[in-house]
Amino acid sequence: MTPDERERRGNPAWFATRFALTGLVIGSVLGLGGAALVSASGIGGVDLPPIAAPTTPEPTKAAKPKPAPKPKSPEEAPKPSIEASSTQVSPGERFFLTGEFPDSDAGQTLQVEVRDVGEDQDWDDFPIQTKTRDGGEFKAELYTSRTGGREFRIKNVVTGLSTPTVEVEIG
Repeated sequence: MTPDERERRGNPAWFATRFALTGLVIGSVLGLGGAALVSASGIGGVDLPPIAAPTTPEPTKAAKPKPAPKPKSPEEAPKPSIEASSTQVSPGERFFLTGEFPDSDAGQTLQVEVRDVGEDQDWDDFPIQTKTRDGGEFKAELYTSRTGGREFRIKNVVTGLSTPTVEVEIG
């Protein structure tokens, strides 16, 4: 070792400088590497719509006396219906399923069911339930981040009847 090298090794300022430079290099490598990983994973790019505060229920209409139903053949009986507020939504975007079970009383439990479009598979329960209103009408607000074509229907838990399917493209 030369006398110059011995003098630098014993100097506390030289030690502090080397320590600071080493920390700067290690911190830069970890910071830039971490930023690259976060950017590649897409964690920083999530734009979900805000969750709205619970709304007050719509006022119910005064019940009208219903005439006694006439016996109908199965072909004449009104069929359940369903509509989606939008057939193309972004992941996480809210949409509504509305329709009616014409012969259902108010307050019957309805289960939202889902499956992938084009798949010959059983229906899965979507984690949303709603109830029928007067006249058998219903409205369900839902959203999902799972992308692709999805088929939805509503099943009346009391009667076992289901609506036709409605297709919504997520993504």
